[in-house]
Amino acid sequence: ANLAAQPVSFQFKSRMGIESAVFAVAGTAAKPEWKTFKIADGLQDSLFLSILSDSRGNVWASSQQGGVARWDGFSWKKITTADGLPTNYVFSLAEGKDGSIWFGTYGYGAVRSKDGAMTVYNAKNGMADVFAYSTAVAPDGSMWFGSHYNGVSRFDGSNWTKYSTAEGLVNNTVMAVAASPDGTMWFGTNGSGLSRFDGKSWTTFTTADGLVSNYVSSLAAGKDGSVWTGHYASGENKGGASRFTSGKWVKYSAADGLFSDYVSAITVSPGGDVWFGGYGGAARFDGKAFETFTTADGLGHR
Repeated sequence: ANLAAQPVSFQFKSRMGIESAVFAVAGTAAKPEWKTFKIADGLQDSLFLSILSDSRGNVWASSQQGGVARWDGFSWKKITTADGLPTNYVFSLAEGKDGSIWFGTYGYGAVRSKDGAMTVYNAKNGMADVFAYSTAVAPDGSMWFGSHYNGVSRFDGSNWTKYSTAEGLVNNTVMAVAASPDGTMWFGTNGSGLSRFDGKSWTTFTTADGLVSNYVSSLAAGKDGSVWTGHYASGENKGGASRFTSGKWVKYSAADGLFSDYVSAITVSPGGDVWFGGYGGAARFDGKAFETFTTADGLGHR
């Protein structure tokens, strides 16, 4: 697959975000090409929390202090409180089915940007929490937001629905959200494993079921129905990645070809390859084996 038309972009996070630059991969599936962007190239910040490639080929980068930046293939455009954002601290990004771009913020809820207009949603509108750590869009077009304190919020375009431990979510601190092609929702939590919601019932997965760790830092759902989780290696907590397929979990670590056991970002390319970012570089999984990329291959930062 030619990834130049639909670039795979993702971030390499430290505990506080991406340090020094944004990284994007383009070129071809056989030979990716890396480009590093910094403040000197027009970015608004050097500490980034999320990156999104939208359906129109734009790349969006959200930061801790500088709001959001959009790359149109030629230059970066900065979007800040001066343009209608309620805060310049933006945790997460997602594209709605209608082409709108959603920003999950720190302390100010969620923001929908469409045709130059911004709409802010928060607890007054029905959100569970105003700290939107993670954001995802489901196949039915509904938007899902994982929060710091109060579980998950779902917005169907008109109404908000809240889900917490009272409904079956394993932990109310949700660090990552992903939607499978069949509409099943997945929620990675901070220390309690992973929750799956099929629209009716909840299922919890932990290390006892095969997860690498109960601290889930990132999530991605593959087109084949598989689900990937990323984990930090910290203290007694193991790191690496877990893959759920055919009803079973498979663990992956540096010993299997990952760049390290500190995985903070996962994304699936248009061609189906799974990409991983974190301390030590990046890796691509083609369904059979990992290929690792470091600064020696063109990455601007490990």
